[in-house]
Amino acid sequence: MLKYETTYTTLVAELSRKYPNVTFKLAGEFLKIFTNSPDNYRAITNYLTEKGQQYYDSPPLASRPRKIVIKGLPISTDIEDIKKDLTERDQGFTVEKVAQLTKAKTKYKLPIFMVELTNKPDSPDIFKLKTCCHLMVKTDSFNRRPGITQCYNCNLFNHSSKYCHMRARCLKCRQQHRTKDCSITEKLDNPTCINCKEVGHLVSSYNCPQYPQIKKKTADPIQNRNENRNVIQANKVVAKASSYADALKGTNSITKPNTSKPDAQITTPTQSQDTPLPTANENSNEKPFGVMDAVFKIRKLFADYPFLLELGKQLRRPREKIG
Repeated sequence: MLKYETTYTTLVAELSRKYPNVTFKLAGEFLKIFTNSPDNYRAITNYLTEKGQQYYDSPPLASRPRKIVIKGLPISTDIEDIKKDLTERDQGFTVEKVAQLTKAKTKYKLPIFMVELTNKPDSPDIFKLKTCCHLMVKTDSFNRRPGITQCYNCNLFNHSSKYCHMRARCLKCRQQHRTKDCSITEKLDNPTCINCKEVGHLVSSYNCPQYPQIKKKTADPIQNRNENRNVIQANKVVAKASSYADALKGTNSITKPNTSKPDAQITTPTQSQDTPLPTANENSNEKPFGVMDAVFKIRKLFADYPFLLELGKQLRRPREKIG
């Protein structure tokens, strides 16, 4: 991500001439640079550094260090001792960085140490590490804190200070140095944001209008459609089958479907959401026979045998008394 300047055309033209397959895209106050190979990526980043350009990069996954955490060491362990133990005691690891994790709010130190290892194909399996600093330890994958990544160097977002080549910005005095190097050590009661210039909050505050908003993930519409279909089929009521005799007796004798709420909640079986839920009739290989089916059969019966209608009328007449 190259910091946008009004004179960007000269730099972009020079990069396009040297690397014809490189493309550019405007993204807010930055220009995105897309390379087609790791070699072009390294060459372009070196060129931008030599020219003194402000940018931050996102290296390929293959060249990023592997991050793990070590648990089981005392909270007072020196990070240099951990680095020395992993690199010099026949461990065979290439350690780039060791840091002690802290709590997010209180900043209290934790007995957990994050280690960055150079990602090499011939590196030993770090998860098979049994001891460190003469103590039995446990290794695990590093999971960063949820939320937006903020750079400690420029205090912008979505990148880390390790890959930042922007000018440093102090949160307290707004000068060109890192906040940790500022002469102001006490907490400011009424700070000024270096991004929005408003008074009363820092750049890392959620109240800042320029703080990045995390987009909420929406569910897949196909998944929602399948879930709704499962609910409908699970709650579907099938009318009880009626015979011809019941239909001739009148509609009052036809069993009505039970539309009241069941006592027990219907639970969905643990199966794929793309597979419809089986109903009782699907299991018995029978089609549901409802009220409309009975009416249709009765109409067809009278159409095929019209004398039944007259016979029915005669049966309903009162019998003559025998004198």
